Amino acid sequence: MLPKGPEWRCKPWETTYPTKKPLHLYYRDPLECIQSILYHPLVKDFIRLSPFRLYESAAKTMRFYTEWLSGDVAWSMQVCFFFLIKSTFSLLML
Repeated sequence: MLPKGPEWRCKPWETTYPTKKPLHLYYRDPLECIQSILYHPLVKDFIRLSPFRLYESAAKTMRFYTEWLSGDVAWSMQVCFFFLIKSTFSLLML
């Protein structure tokens, strides 16, 4: 059985002009929507959240760029973040 998605919420919508019927805004919490997508059993195995480099062969002569996470910017951001955490941890250990 699939997990239940985020709940719909409703709140009255105030207007500057009178209406025949009261207006209601129906919405879902965006964070709950993202969580339900990331943890959904049908797609969770296909979502990558870490940068990667994809090469044609083991010789690494030709690189393929398939999505944003296979690019240089995502890779450099991850490396900078890793060294920032590592240096902060090293300072805390001193």
